Amino acid sequence: MSLGSQDLSSIQRPAKPFLAVPTTEGLFQLILAVYFLVCAHYTFPNFGGYGLTLPANYVAWMMMSILIGLGLWQWARARALMVTPQLILFWLGGLVLTLPLLAPGIEDLSLAGPRVAALIAGLLLYTAILQFRVTSAIWQQLLPLILAGAVLQSLIGLVQYFVLEPGNFMGYNTAENRPNGTFQQVNVMASFVATGFAISLFLALMPQEKPVSRLVQALRLVMAFSGPLLLVVIQSRTGQLAGLAVLLLSLPLILKTQALSKPFNKAWLGLATLGLITGLTALNNVDSVKRGADIYQDPGARVAIYGGSLDVIRQAPLFGAGYGQFESAWRAQHAADASPPGNVIQGLHALSHPHNETLLWVVEGGLVAFIGLLLLAAGFLTTLFRLPWHTGLVGLALTAPILIHTQTEYPLYHSGLHWITLILLLAFVDTHQSPPKAVAFPRIILPLSLAFLTPLLVIPFMVTGLQSLAVITQLEASKPRQYHRLLDVTNPAADMNRFQWHLWALRLNTALAEGNRQELTAYLAWSEKMSRGTPRSPLWVNQMIALRALGDFDAAEAKLAEARYLFGDKDDLRPFIGLDRSTRLQIQ
Repeated sequence: MSLGSQDLSSIQRPAKPFLAVPTTEGLFQLILAVYFLVCAHYTFPNFGGYGLTLPANYVAWMMMSILIGLGLWQWARARALMVTPQLILFWLGGLVLTLPLLAPGIEDLSLAGPRVAALIAGLLLYTAILQFRVTSAIWQQLLPLILAGAVLQSLIGLVQYFVLEPGNFMGYNTAENRPNGTFQQVNVMASFVATGFAISLFLALMPQEKPVSRLVQALRLVMAFSGPLLLVVIQSRTGQLAGLAVLLLSLPLILKTQALSKPFNKAWLGLATLGLITGLTALNNVDSVKRGADIYQDPGARVAIYGGSLDVIRQAPLFGAGYGQFESAWRAQHAADASPPGNVIQGLHALSHPHNETLLWVVEGGLVAFIGLLLLAAGFLTTLFRLPWHTGLVGLALTAPILIHTQTEYPLYHSGLHWITLILLLAFVDTHQSPPKAVAFPRIILPLSLAFLTPLLVIPFMVTGLQSLAVITQLEASKPRQYHRLLDVTNPAADMNRFQWHLWALRLNTALAEGNRQELTAYLAWSEKMSRGTPRSPLWVNQMIALRALGDFDAAEAKLAEARYLFGDKDDLRPFIGLDRSTRLQIQ
């Protein structure tokens, strides 16, 4: 029988695979979904801080490395690099921001290295996102993922405010009762809630290419209600300013499109109004710390912080004080400005950031860093000006909460979730109306190598770093300190300064107990170097103890004078004031 006469029913069709292998684009969306719905909210008990002292940031780095790897793999597969004017200016700005690393006088690169690494990782993530040629229809799926993450944090915040009792499993402070989600910092929570509120409003205003699912509609309505409520009860000036900025920037498009006349958007507006009223009512009836109206008039310590920062810039305008040197430069300037000497502001110790991201880069990197920041700003402004003006304002509204927060604190250090969210929103504004252009790139060794190396290097480092953080947290919680736990740390490099702090504290205690002069001298050498980049009063306290143990009482008195000049009569220095010169001390 010829093939032409064969019974068609007998031809076997290839069976569908039991599990379809997802495309690179599908994996990209899946990883984002897993992150915003699950991993972004991971934490365990810790003593706070920023960067890699917080569990969630380890997870953020791991997810970023996977996303970067997928994007670079896509670049290699296509043998073409997708670019936009914003991407080019971002990379130019980022490269300029790395130039001050070459300047002389940097005491400790480890103090600035993580920040520069995060900047480069952010640029790589931005590049990776563009490689997927994300269409408006796909963005319609991705923005609700960020919104879902904000809704989850909002629900946690509502539980904290209305439900949790003292001694709760989250360690939430019910006496103060200002919701912080899993961020452990109220302003970081507020700016993320405001970002979710901005996305909810944006999705209500902009036309959708596909029908909106009931789940996404529910997320938008939950955020409309919980956003204003939480921004009121959190009592964050930054968060409330961000929420107001979102509304004002969106107002022209609201008036132009008459979007609020639609039935769903009327419900959205009604819930937002109800959330605001509920928040104001709860603030007056639920037990919590009430911040007075004077918080909107009192700039607090920022006047001293910003003033001292500007003085440092005047002294080193071109290359700055050196990357990683903000704390030491500001501390020295603040002490020099004190009148009389030693009359410094208490409560500003361990000031590693000026609570303004622009100031930090300019203090440490001078005019060179400022040019880099201008290039970054120019990249985003170029995109906004390319859009119709009312659409550009709404695009700015999406990023406004996090951008505003970077000028009042340092949310990108507290929260990797903020960094990833900001990059995604910048990419959305850049591409949702003007797709990137393909540039032929036949040589694929670079993107292919980075696609594999980035997750292969980052993930093991972060997994072991997370284990090390848990161990060091247990050590710091133990009384007396169980220093043998340092042997269980598998990756001290994840937070080397913190690890060394405990290691040298152990060595100092042992040296004092044994009268080991060599170890005491070694501690003095280490702490002297440490104090040049990280001036903290406990270092001076321990130096005075070590010097007295060595019998060098004149040097101990000189250290006390130096410490009082820098820190004033801080509580931990007072026991040494007027102490008999011949008294030897031990650490209890």
